[in-house]
Amino acid sequence: MEKKSISNTNGLDTLKVYKTAPGEELLYQEPGVFATFTDSKRRGAGVISFQLDVNDGLRIYNEDGTLFGQIVLNEDLSYYTMDMPEKTVARKLIPEYDVAAFDFDAEAVKSSDKYLRIHVNGAWRKVEKAGIKYIFRTWEEYLRDEKDNTEVRENQ
Repeated sequence: MEKKSISNTNGLDTLKVYKTAPGEELLYQEPGVFATFTDSKRRGAGVISFQLDVNDGLRIYNEDGTLFGQIVLNEDLSYYTMDMPEKTVARKLIPEYDVAAFDFDAEAVKSSDKYLRIHVNGAWRKVEKAGIKYIFRTWEEYLRDEKDNTEVRENQ
């Protein structure tokens, strides 16, 4: 991953500029720690949204079974512990408790008995189904729900 550091005019902070592919858009950034991006390409049969309860861990594995990354909701509900690549590209990944979103492009849930297949950082990866709360929506359902949510926010 190619990144640059740019100092602002007063020198108090540093901004990292991440190399992005065409169509990638910044969703969330904790400066100097972590940034998430989305892209416009649809992959798989739809989108899986994960819900994390206290101390739940979303563990994402590479196809060979090695750990790619994980996200855990801490006991005080104030933040998530993240062990993910500094730049992560997924459908919608926002690790802030009040607006948390863990959405990934996905294969149909029935494609495997043991794993959910999700797309993150340009590759298919897997999450064990056992003990994890999730909702699968087809692309049509997901896009409709996102449109409805946008309209609600605009009318508030």
